[in-house]
Amino acid sequence: MANHVRPITITERGVFIAGVYALFFACYLLANRVISVGHCFDFTTRLDGSIPFIPEFIYPFYLAYVLILLPGLLVRDRRLLYRSGAGFAALIVVSCALFFLVPVYVPRPEAVPPTIAGALVAGVYQGDRPVCGFPSLHVSASMFAALTLLRERKGTGAVMLGFAALTALATLFVKQHVMLDVAGGVVLAMAAERFFLAGWAESAVNGLKAGGLLLRSFTERPHGADNPRVRESRSSTPEGVEYDLYEPASRPGARTFILVTGLTVSGEKDHRLVNFARCLAESGITAAAVSLPGLKNCRFSEADVGRISDLAAYLDSRSGEKPGVIAFSFGAGLALLAAADEKNHGHLDPVILFGPYHFLPEVLDQLARKYNRAPESGEDWDNYVWLRTLLAYRDRDKLGLDQEEMKELMDLAGSYCSEPSLARKRAFHERTLSRLYPSLSVSDLESEPLARLSPASRLADVRARVLILHDANDILVPPEQSRRIFAELGSRPAGGGQRLLITPWLSHVTARSAWKILDVFRILSIMGEIFRRPAESGRGRQGSEAR
Repeated sequence: MANHVRPITITERGVFIAGVYALFFACYLLANRVISVGHCFDFTTRLDGSIPFIPEFIYPFYLAYVLILLPGLLVRDRRLLYRSGAGFAALIVVSCALFFLVPVYVPRPEAVPPTIAGALVAGVYQGDRPVCGFPSLHVSASMFAALTLLRERKGTGAVMLGFAALTALATLFVKQHVMLDVAGGVVLAMAAERFFLAGWAESAVNGLKAGGLLLRSFTERPHGADNPRVRESRSSTPEGVEYDLYEPASRPGARTFILVTGLTVSGEKDHRLVNFARCLAESGITAAAVSLPGLKNCRFSEADVGRISDLAAYLDSRSGEKPGVIAFSFGAGLALLAAADEKNHGHLDPVILFGPYHFLPEVLDQLARKYNRAPESGEDWDNYVWLRTLLAYRDRDKLGLDQEEMKELMDLAGSYCSEPSLARKRAFHERTLSRLYPSLSVSDLESEPLARLSPASRLADVRARVLILHDANDILVPPEQSRRIFAELGSRPAGGGQRLLITPWLSHVTARSAWKILDVFRILSIMGEIFRRPAESGRGRQGSEAR
């Protein structure tokens, strides 16, 4: 389904033009009438004294008022028009504040020639007192208008930049401004362009939203009738892919993200994933937690990759807006494979991964070697028993377990990461698991040829942006796996860019405390992409890595 964009109306263009002009003249004339000449600074330099007074430059000086008009007439993208309007408003208000904080007097010639140009200059002098010099609002407004057009119409924007430069020169030659005024106007215009047109303002807002999302995720969210902000339902695609849907109750979700859990028998019902999905819905994002029977049965399956792909295509066709995906641990590797699927090139963006693998046989071989023998530390014991518990769950129908052992296995596997104590886990290991799996090899962990289920050497086909976060001390999926993914993504011929953050703020896929404060801002920057509209996504760095 195509995503039809409603064209900008004449009313919207009229409001933009009238609003910019009204604010421009209201703020400028207010400051110009109130500021006292006697309290002004003089920013005149020796170079300003060498610039001649040329009245004929009054014609390009008036050009600024035309340049300000052009974004309202020529911009085609509504979002750009609104951002430009916000940029103009901020630019004018900041300029007005600086007029009062740093009032600057501009020396003028004692006489003007009796020509048409001279008469126009005299008219400006009569209506505009020689204050409000820094920064030049003429320069900043005309340059910002040109930068707005440059983002959508390269040729027109380049020509307008030339006219804006001519306007800046005109302010010097008609003695309306000095060099520092012009420089201040240029800096202000460029700052407004970065903040409003290049998305810095929205990135900051999205980062704050991401912070709110993460803070919510630290507490158990209410559900059902106890949480009127979230609507939950079970659904399926025409192909039979089941998923749990979490939607904002009061309005349609701003975006939709597919959630892919890690290697857990609870699958999409894992309490951590469910809580995160509710947090997303409370934050205005629709979440679709996909059911992956393979992973839920502790098997790596190409069919699960197909389910993620099918759900992405279905959600895209239903809403006309491509969904993103947020995936964890071993599920993150499958999600990356789905992003590489040819039928998903236009259906999935961005792909946010927590602790993904690059080459699955290597990861499982390392796990088998590390946990082949009983460890010494408590954390290693936890993972040691976890690995054998999942293997027993996978092979439960052929292990010959008695009724009590089967009940204990099902209970332990279903709640392993949250409720059971380490003592209980070790007791079950001593009674049952040590008999079943006295040692491990990678063959014990393999359910299908694992190379086919690895993103390694298959990432050239990924078109989506890929944003990766990985625990710097992850002992299940080493961070080197993410580094390899990042390196391979960087060599793809086309794509939306990639970012990697390896940080001690994560404990495998959950948060923990750490002292790398700058990583907090990097995490918020990456998670802020959840709130960015698809058409806006992908600007900026093509690749960045932080450790």
